[in-house]
Amino acid sequence: MSEPIAAEAAAEVLPVPSAGTVARRILRASTVYGSANFGIRALNFLLLPIYTRYLTPADYGIVALAETLAVFLLQIVGLGFDACIQRLYFRHVDDPKALSSYIGSTLKFVLAMEAGFLLLFLTIGPWLQRVIAPHSSVPYRYLALAMIATAGTQFYSYRLVLYQAEHRPWIYAILSALSFALTASFTIGLVVFARRGVMGMLLGKSLAGTVCLAIAIFLAWPAFRSHFHWDYVRETAAMGLPLVPHVLMAMGLITADRFILAHYRDLREVGLYSIAYTFGMIMSLVTISLNQAWAPVYYDVARKGDEGRQVLSKMCSGLVIVLTAIACFGALIAQDFVAHFLDHRYAAAGRVVPWIIGAYLAHSVFSMFSLASMQARKTKLVMGASFVALVVNTALNFALIPHWGMYGAAYATLVAYVIEAVVMYGLAQRVYRLHYDLPRTFAAMAVFAGALAVTQVHWQPSRSLPAMAIAGVISLSLLAALGFNRVAAYFNLRAGRAG
Repeated sequence: MSEPIAAEAAAEVLPVPSAGTVARRILRASTVYGSANFGIRALNFLLLPIYTRYLTPADYGIVALAETLAVFLLQIVGLGFDACIQRLYFRHVDDPKALSSYIGSTLKFVLAMEAGFLLLFLTIGPWLQRVIAPHSSVPYRYLALAMIATAGTQFYSYRLVLYQAEHRPWIYAILSALSFALTASFTIGLVVFARRGVMGMLLGKSLAGTVCLAIAIFLAWPAFRSHFHWDYVRETAAMGLPLVPHVLMAMGLITADRFILAHYRDLREVGLYSIAYTFGMIMSLVTISLNQAWAPVYYDVARKGDEGRQVLSKMCSGLVIVLTAIACFGALIAQDFVAHFLDHRYAAAGRVVPWIIGAYLAHSVFSMFSLASMQARKTKLVMGASFVALVVNTALNFALIPHWGMYGAAYATLVAYVIEAVVMYGLAQRVYRLHYDLPRTFAAMAVFAGALAVTQVHWQPSRSLPAMAIAGVISLSLLAALGFNRVAAYFNLRAGRAG
């Protein structure tokens, strides 16, 4: 038996926490993560009415295309290390010296990769754009600024991932707030006061990204001083490289529709769709907040054998129902929120938002299933599910966007993410079987489908308060109808016994 497998097998004899204990750990950590993520996103939303006064929908289209391309390219350079560092952290967690060396080795490697790529892009980027896309609607200077901003924030995120693994959500929250404060300060100064438009938006983000990079290097300096081991890099790369195609395909699911939409429609519609995507991705923010707390707990509990699997099965099923209730609420208030919150030029984005929320609800279920593949260290299965989703998404985008525009892009996104979740479930069950509560999961999805249909009916103009009240009643009814109160009572009972 190899050393890593033996170490993980030995961990199965450790005491298994009760479902109640796990639930309380997730609740405490996800509350902190959620408060940070939603607080920052709420402040970002408060800035949108300001930005939309100084930036047109076409300006937002340019920003969206530049940032999307930058994220896509730098995800390749990252080699999937962000996902693997957290998983392999628990391989070395019992040996502080080895853990420090592992963290230092991987962070130094990814920093060198990002710096080398950024230097290469800034050197030959203008020539490449003239050769590949001579008539691009996004000038190279915007791409360069977006690349600098993304490189800085990506390395900053590695330090945040490690704080999640260390179960230090408060440090994560403080650093996230600092990153937002820097970005907001620079962009407001350059967009609102200096009136620099698109250039001001991207320049502000690149300045903030550079400062974040310096902060991340400073925080990682103790680990940087440890001895470098290629074995740790190879170990992480062996697990991360199969994730690179998954990351590319996942990014393709996000980026393809923007570029195809830009080809068939104008930048104004790209900007409207990007705004709708921004609001719809609140569902992704919910998932991220839960996953930040859930993933380390998942990997820790999964080491405990069959009893650990039972705890994971119950928790996963309950979390899906909670996510569905949140998605219902968000979809039902989306149109009123956009209409009252943004400049009237962006009102058309409101009816697209519920479709994006539905897509990210499906993606949250996919993320939950993919943890099983990560635990089994079968990352190629994640790549397989993403490949299927990308093929479906691309085909549907070309089929639907010419006729339906941004609505066609939203439809394609939803269908692709649903298929991705279904495929991931089938693959994950082959390598790490859990007994999910499928009847209640399907019932929850059916309720969301009904809520989505309601959002697409042309009602008389409504007010936000009644819409929010209806959304709240439906969300609470969903929880009651699916018996989530029984699941919660079970967790409380187990927690009481554990106490």
